[in-house]
Amino acid sequence: MRVVLGALWMITTACLAAPAPLRFSVSDSWAMPMVQLDNDRPTQGILYDLMLSLATQVGRPAEFHVLARARISSAMEHGDIDVRCYVTQAWVDEASGDYVWSVPLMVQRNLLVSTHIPPKPIQLDTLAPQAIGTVLNYR
Repeated sequence: MRVVLGALWMITTACLAAPAPLRFSVSDSWAMPMVQLDNDRPTQGILYDLMLSLATQVGRPAEFHVLARARISSAMEHGDIDVRCYVTQAWVDEASGDYVWSVPLMVQRNLLVSTHIPPKPIQLDTLAPQAIGTVLNYR
């Protein structure tokens, strides 16, 4: 009898448990209009709205994990996050078979716009010394 009551209690507890959150990765290098981060938490932006909408559609609460861009792949491999947005297959090294890719939801075109007037040639030795910024592990 105790076994039956224990089994019923466990089934009831499992049924009443809150659904597991849908864990999203958020890169700490994202900026508006994609995501605004306040105190290491996303608060608004296109991707923030998209993630909240997706979680709502599947009936699970959203949970955001703000990570350095280079750590997101590792988090996916270890099962720390469920969904990774704003990424393309070309950016992922050796993607395991665990990835399920959706159709692209948006396309971002990188354009360089200038006037029709050709710029004057610049001599590098005439430029003032400047620091040059790079992005680690970006291609």
